[in-house]
Amino acid sequence: MSFAEPLSFVKRGQDEFSRDENAMTAVIEFLSAFILFLMLVTAFLSLAQLQLGPNTPDIDRLERSAVEAMDKLTGSEGYHIPFENGIKDAGNATIDWHLLSPEELNSGALIPGLLSERGRLSIMKVDSLKSLTEDTFSKGLGLNEDYDVRLLVRVESSPDSSRIGELLFDDGTHRNSSFSSVSISRTLHMADEVVLVSLEVHLGAGFTDKLLMTEIMIDPASGGPEWIELYNPDQFAVNLSGWSVSKITNGVVSAHELITYGVVPGESFLLFSGNPSIQQNLGDALVVDLGTSGVLGSGLIDSIQSNEGHISFQYAEFNSALTYDLINFHWDNTWNINAGYSLVWNYGEFSNSSNWIPLEDGTPGSI
Repeated sequence: MSFAEPLSFVKRGQDEFSRDENAMTAVIEFLSAFILFLMLVTAFLSLAQLQLGPNTPDIDRLERSAVEAMDKLTGSEGYHIPFENGIKDAGNATIDWHLLSPEELNSGALIPGLLSERGRLSIMKVDSLKSLTEDTFSKGLGLNEDYDVRLLVRVESSPDSSRIGELLFDDGTHRNSSFSSVSISRTLHMADEVVLVSLEVHLGAGFTDKLLMTEIMIDPASGGPEWIELYNPDQFAVNLSGWSVSKITNGVVSAHELITYGVVPGESFLLFSGNPSIQQNLGDALVVDLGTSGVLGSGLIDSIQSNEGHISFQYAEFNSALTYDLINFHWDNTWNINAGYSLVWNYGEFSNSSNWIPLEDGTPGSI
């Protein structure tokens, strides 16, 4: 055997080792790149905090709508354009939409952006969300009319430890009965705090406005007006357009009023009065006249009687013949209603007289 043969064997071994080393390096580089890719994808999803569902066209549209809605909500100052004779009056558009009345906000074109001019979350704009109905808010974010929405704004960190976890806003349609739902969240600075803004968009959940009847003056003293107090327990506003109030006597509607205006802000009161011009209003409640229609009386005109009565509140959607019963309030002579005393609901069973507490003079428009 010649000396060349072992040298050739050694060379072949070195070549094979070199190829193995190169292959191992390539594998390591591939795995490193793949891991980096996974980290980037994870970071992106964590940042967006999208809860993704099955890959269907409806879900894809829902996801895109949620992302676009969040961009409008947390990526701009927003604006409001009023309507003049049914036409957008761009000359009177304003980014200070939060300074407008509830009626103005819900009758124009609105983008409810929450940023201040400094690019931070505006405290005043967050507070003004209570002046928007859920429908106005949803349309302002460009959401399809078949979509419902829920918004949560919560303090995540603050120099004041008692503020951490405080809900600045939490209202909208729950996703319990929805066909599909997408949630997206972002954190933003608001003054010296960090605030979480979470938006849920649902398909097929359906929402209904709710007002609670909390107090009624059936037999006022000293010639004052009869009045009924309602309360909006939610944080989105309620548009009264489409609501109606009826006085029912012996099973027949004897007086009726269709309401065509008015917005009740979130966590605020509403007063129906037999005479708004002399109506006591202890808060900043919206007052609606029911004296002209005869549903409620004032002075010497007693429209509702202390011995028996029935007041009904209903709602009808625009261009729809369907009506929905919202509140039905009955009383009779067993209630022992005294002149000058209102009845205040204690949130017990609505039809039980023991859950309506007599209060001298009452507290119209206030707790």
